[in-house]
Amino acid sequence: MTLVLTNLTDLPFQPERAAYNHDRRTSVKSVELDGGMSRTRADIIGQTAFVTAEWVLDAEEYEYFTFFYQFAALEGAISFVLALVLDKPDLEDFNCKFVPGSVQMSNPNGSSFFVSAELEVEPIIEVSSAFSTFVKDRYPASAESWFDDLAVKTGTDYYVP
Repeated sequence: MTLVLTNLTDLPFQPERAAYNHDRRTSVKSVELDGGMSRTRADIIGQTAFVTAEWVLDAEEYEYFTFFYQFAALEGAISFVLALVLDKPDLEDFNCKFVPGSVQMSNPNGSSFFVSAELEVEPIIEVSSAFSTFVKDRYPASAESWFDDLAVKTGTDYYVP
């Protein structure tokens, strides 16, 4: 098998599904009150989460992974796309960054390399075409700036059909 470098923004290896943990951070703040239910409010839209992932790679895949980590992801400085099973039962793409210093290789076993890393992940939010049409029809002069403002306020890249 020969690996071809076609897209340096996507990591082509899926972590082992049984070998990753997902630490979801909440986007809601809560304050306990002396009496009654707590008061809650939205805090941050698109809050990141942390995932500890493990890959089992052959020698060629390990070499590619190492190259990707050091040069394409700049050891955690640049984000990349990785398909994970987190919020839905199927694979979906997430923007990810390696947490600096978290990539480790353990138990090299002849032709197998076991790599683990902690990733900071955020969903890639796609605005539905129906919502996009609604906003553009309702606010024709300012629709594009509305989507741009939303992206700036949330720090998230939005795909607008």
